[in-house]
Amino acid sequence: MKDLDCIQEFLPTGYQLTDAGVFSHSNRSNTPELVSGPCWISGTTKSRSQKEWGRVISFVDYDGELQQIAVAESRISDNSTSLPSELHDMGLHLIPGMQRHLLKYLASFQLPSEFRRESVSKVGWLDCKDDEPPIYVTPDKTIGLAVDRQIIFQPEEHSQTLQTMHAGGHVNQWKSAVAGKCEDHPNLVFALSAAFSGPLLKLIGQDCGGFHFYGASSKGKTTLLQVAASVWGSGADPANSDVSYISRWNTTGNALEATAAAHNDGLLCLDEMGTCDQRDFGKVIYDLFGGRGKGRLSKNALMQKTRTWRLAALSTGEISVEDKILDEGGKHRIGHQVRMIDVPVGNGVISSSCEDPRGLVNDLKKQTAIYFGTAGPEFVDYLTHVRPCYRELRDEAQVLVDSLALEIAKTKNLESFQERVLKRMCVVCAAGLWAVDFKILPFDRATVLNSLSHVWNLWIHDGASRPPMVTSLLNLKEFLVANQSRFISVSADETAVRDLAGYTKQDKGFRLFLVTESALKEAIRGQDVISVAHELRNRGLLFQNDKNRLKSRHQIGGTRPYFYAIRDSLLEFEG
Repeated sequence: MKDLDCIQEFLPTGYQLTDAGVFSHSNRSNTPELVSGPCWISGTTKSRSQKEWGRVISFVDYDGELQQIAVAESRISDNSTSLPSELHDMGLHLIPGMQRHLLKYLASFQLPSEFRRESVSKVGWLDCKDDEPPIYVTPDKTIGLAVDRQIIFQPEEHSQTLQTMHAGGHVNQWKSAVAGKCEDHPNLVFALSAAFSGPLLKLIGQDCGGFHFYGASSKGKTTLLQVAASVWGSGADPANSDVSYISRWNTTGNALEATAAAHNDGLLCLDEMGTCDQRDFGKVIYDLFGGRGKGRLSKNALMQKTRTWRLAALSTGEISVEDKILDEGGKHRIGHQVRMIDVPVGNGVISSSCEDPRGLVNDLKKQTAIYFGTAGPEFVDYLTHVRPCYRELRDEAQVLVDSLALEIAKTKNLESFQERVLKRMCVVCAAGLWAVDFKILPFDRATVLNSLSHVWNLWIHDGASRPPMVTSLLNLKEFLVANQSRFISVSADETAVRDLAGYTKQDKGFRLFLVTESALKEAIRGQDVISVAHELRNRGLLFQNDKNRLKSRHQIGGTRPYFYAIRDSLLEFEG
């Protein structure tokens, strides 16, 4: 084997490397002792920041195939590392009890500088200057015009990327077996477009974000994820596959960080939101889409490198993100709305015009586990050829997204947060349009534009598209209607009322609901009481007898306590 021959002159003293394996001559009898199958250091690595060094380990597996993996220097020098077991799992023949000998052998290699390569610890775009060609790294190749840069992927220990980001079949097979069957189903077309949108985020300066498709079970939501996942990796059902590109919500915060970092500048698919048992789901959303993990200390009390990521996400569940947060007693904020956008699936992901929806779903589930992982790298390859330098590619992407957003928004009167949601949807649409132009998605541009319109309408007509204050007022209105038995008239003889929420009062021809602070908190479901009171006042729905106070005093028997006095015209409020 050529690689094995050229490394012979750099073998550490006391070791022999042959086609049969690595032999140690360090025992007293001077009899060669087999350590492992053929294995050697074929290169050294250094990150662009020059702070992370590593080694490239080459070995021959049980099938006689040459394998290669880049690992951090510390993993070779630490006797407690799991590296020997990891190599063994990858197909290296390892003699029991010889793990430390193998590590010593690998650590003793000293290669000259011509064997050095640049390393990166995560997939995605490399940092580059405006006038440099853009470069995108995947686990098995570097994509871009700068072919002279020797770059190797050196992930953190236990990274999911190597397991899930791989290919099956040819891109033309994927187009026929998967993408082509989605053309008549806007939800699936949008999901496919979203799968290509991750690489655009850095180009247009947009932060992490995604879409949560929710609705009753058996509506095709997991199939939607499988179709999107097949762009970058295996679309196999995560319940039946260890190498599926789809992850589950039922994980710890640290594991979710690692999962996010492993999908940098790409797509993250998360299935079954209801399985997430972390107590503050609102914080989970902020942490996931904040793009930066927590600072942590290593076992030696040294600060570890903080994980960072930038990604597009697709999620599924039976309830919305808003309901998940509120059900746990949290506050649903605009930040949640624009980071993980709730999209109801209604009657299902598959269009009602489909003659055999169950057959289509079963077929897509099967095909996404056979043909996958080719379209994403192909898209990035075309993307790097759109313009010869990073600045021009960035400008091209920005113009495309901005023109889409301007065309759609000019006919609408949108709140600022709705404009942010629209911008995120336009990034998805731009990615889909480029994928059509690159002949990766086998349908026309009108199909992609129609999917954007479809998902936008699903969102804008859903309660999730309302500003939080409007939602709070509607919740308060619903509370007043549903709990009239918990209010008694101030003029009536006082009677015992279970869970008293307040009083009613006639004042100059209109009725007031005198609501206690605890009842108002109950009604607005986690939103800030003062903010809601200000909103009521600004809309003329709050009665005040002291302009400096949001609460007003009213005579109740022999006392004059404070209440939030809400005009009954709120009952006509439609949001």
